[in-house]
Amino acid sequence: MLPDYVKESDELTEKEDRKGTGCFNSPIQMADTSSGSAKAGFNIPKIKKTNKDNLQIVGLNTRDVKELLLDINKHCLNTNFMSEIEVISVKMVHNSELMDKYYKKKGELKDQGRSN
Repeated sequence: MLPDYVKESDELTEKEDRKGTGCFNSPIQMADTSSGSAKAGFNIPKIKKTNKDNLQIVGLNTRDVKELLLDINKHCLNTNFMSEIEVISVKMVHNSELMDKYYKKKGELKDQGRSN
């Protein structure tokens, strides 16, 4: 005897096919978001870039800032560098010309077999 959620026929109704519930005779029900009644998914906000806004304030807990501070500490002659200063804010400069030069040079170095 088959469980209640398994159909004996292989034919799926249009509603089951759209929801994906009949694909493997699975008891898992998926939400039908096509009607618009379900809660809309989360959208990641995009950063609006303009020619004027080349300076962006970056949070101190972001990965970019943490990596930057590690690099500064690693290359600083004073080993107590982080204990002597306090980082209050970090701003990132967006310069498309420099980014293009960087990626071009990075590609050239990669072609030469240099990865770092």
